[in-house]
Amino acid sequence: GARNAFVDAVKAALIDRPLVMPGVEEAAGIGAALVGGLAVGLFASPAEAVRLEAIGSTRIDVDPALAAVYAPLVPDLVGRLTSIGEP
Repeated sequence: GARNAFVDAVKAALIDRPLVMPGVEEAAGIGAALVGGLAVGLFASPAEAVRLEAIGSTRIDVDPALAAVYAPLVPDLVGRLTSIGEP
């Protein structure tokens, strides 16, 4: 998907946790390939598969000021998201 530094910062602020974003655009495809590699014995373990340096990652730390802005909205957002699956 598209990368947007502000959106990533908002996501980190909403969950009040740092994010680790994969360094590739098609992370789902890479994940599928890693699972395939595990299935055919290319990797001995999932831990070995995810150590591929070519993938890389970026850490997005929580901006405390942004987290403070979004914190009052989180309970309502969680309630709305939870109610989506309810009859």
